[in-house]
Amino acid sequence: MGMVTLGYDGSPESEAVAVWAAEKAKREGKALRVVYAWEWSPYSLVLKDAKTERQWVENLPRQAASKLAQRYKGLKVTGERIDGPPADALITHCHDSEMVVLGSRALSGPRGFLVGSVAQSVAARSDRPVALVRVPTRPPDGTKKGSSPIPLAERREVLLGVDGTADSDSLFAVAFGEAAQRGQALRVVHGWRLPGIAAVDCGLLRDERKAELVRKEEKWLDGVIQPWAEKFPEMKVIKDAHLGSLAEYLVHVSHQASLLVVGRHEQKHELVGTLLGHVTHAVMHHAQAPVIVVPEQ
Repeated sequence: MGMVTLGYDGSPESEAVAVWAAEKAKREGKALRVVYAWEWSPYSLVLKDAKTERQWVENLPRQAASKLAQRYKGLKVTGERIDGPPADALITHCHDSEMVVLGSRALSGPRGFLVGSVAQSVAARSDRPVALVRVPTRPPDGTKKGSSPIPLAERREVLLGVDGTADSDSLFAVAFGEAAQRGQALRVVHGWRLPGIAAVDCGLLRDERKAELVRKEEKWLDGVIQPWAEKFPEMKVIKDAHLGSLAEYLVHVSHQASLLVVGRHEQKHELVGTLLGHVTHAVMHHAQAPVIVVPEQ
C-alpha cells in the first residue's frame, strides 16, 4: 500500500485540502499521513504555557486524522507532528510517500493563487510529486464565494503540460495514472513556438512551411503519447499541440480541468538552489485547478 502525505496546519484552508487528500488516498487504496511541521523556539521551553502549546501541537494532526478516518470508512489515516522548519521537515519526512499534498489560497481577480513559501520550497526541492490544491477564499467580483466557471466536481479532463525538453516517464506516469483513477480523459498539451524571425512575424512564413512545422510538432506529440496510450487503451487521450506560450495556454484552459500536471526541470542557482521553471511557476500561481508538480528524473 502506498502513502499520501498531507501537510496540515489546522487552518480552514487546510481542512479543505485534507478532504482532497483523503478522497485521493481512498480512491487509490493508499494510506494517508497527516503531518504538522513545527519548529520549537528556544524561549518556548521557559514560557508558562509551553506545556499547553506542546500538547496542542501534538494533538492537532492526530485529531485531523481521527476526523478523516471517521468520515472515510476503511481509509488508513495516521497523524504526527514532525520537527524542524516546515519545508525542510516535509521534504525530509516524505521520501516514503508517493505524493505530498499542500494548499494554496485564492486571491481576487487576475492575481491568481497565493502559494506560500513553504509550498514553493517543497515543490521546488522535493523528490516526490507535490500537489497544490486550490482553496477559493475570495470570490471574483459578482460571483458567490467558492464559485468557478465550471465546478471542480463536474470537470471531466486531466491536463498534462509538456514542452518537449525533458518530459520524462515519471511525468507521464503521474498524469495517466491520475486520469485513470478518476475515469477521465487526459488532454496532453504541447506548447511550441515558430523558429527564428517567424516567431516575431508569422506572416513571414509561407502557409506550406507553417503547415509543415505544425505536422512536425503533432508527429512528435503522437510519438511521446503512443506508448502510454497503449498502456491505457480504455482512456480517451486528447492531443493538443498549441502554437504559442504553454504557460498562458495551460492557465487559460485550466478552468475546464479537474487537475493539471506539469514537470519540474532541474534548474540550479548557486545562491538559492533549485528553481521552478517559468511554466510551473505560472500554473502554480494562476491555474484554476489543483496542480501536481512532478520532479523529472
